[in-house]
Amino acid sequence: LFFMNLIHLKKGEAIFTSPGIPHAYLKGNILECMSNSDNVVRIGLTPKFKDIDSALKVLKFEFAKPKLINGKKQNGSIAYRTDAEEFEVQIFGLNKNSVHFINKTGPKILLVLKGELKISITEDGKKKEYRYLKGESAFLPSILSDFIIAPEKSSEFVITAVRTS
Repeated sequence: LFFMNLIHLKKGEAIFTSPGIPHAYLKGNILECMSNSDNVVRIGLTPKFKDIDSALKVLKFEFAKPKLINGKKQNGSIAYRTDAEEFEVQIFGLNKNSVHFINKTGPKILLVLKGELKISITEDGKKKEYRYLKGESAFLPSILSDFIIAPEKSSEFVITAVRTS
């Protein structure tokens, strides 16, 4: 713990942690996204199994100042771009208006942070609607090329998607 940087993030701020850099959060709510990996290694601060030998093989022992990332407004959302080539994160806040997605970038993961959402799709010529409440998530596959997300009441949600550029 004494070798880690202590960072106090404000609402709306983010950091990017490169692979091999130990990290933890002490309090508050966070959203952590990571690339597909089979080497999550715990080294402390948890009652779960700690694999110190594996940790020593993958950890980077470098001094570095964490890179703070502020979101940028983009198409009715706040977009967070990191050094990760695989994905980007967008946070949407909707009161009445819906968002129409034409999916050209691959699969997406949706997480409802606040409120209630309705996702409308057309499948085999039939309109279908799915509802999601705070805390629920949905996988939106690549084949789902056209869908609408509308709030049932004031809502916030996150979409993590394949990076477009």
